[in-house]
Amino acid sequence: MYLCEKRLQIGSVIYYPGDYISDAVLLPQRIPKLLKSQYISEIREMVQTSESLHTLEGRIAEDLQKTMSGKQRTEPKSMTKVQKLKGGDRK
Repeated sequence: MYLCEKRLQIGSVIYYPGDYISDAVLLPQRIPKLLKSQYISEIREMVQTSESLHTLEGRIAEDLQKTMSGKQRTEPKSMTKVQKLKGGDRK
């Protein structure tokens, strides 16, 4: 399995960055060239245990609750204290 890094057309299908590309789609002799030119990157299989998946689900649920309740930061990190006191970076 590979991850598309740059827009890539294989046959009549266009892959965009972030798309998954199956091994069966790529010609074996083209894979090294596509990897070297950074059009694709190899995805290594990860074995997940049910415990680690449960932990991940819990973190996602917590982040979602924080976002919905407004507890997470919404202003950009680059905003200075003066800008925060003045209500943003209005000009």
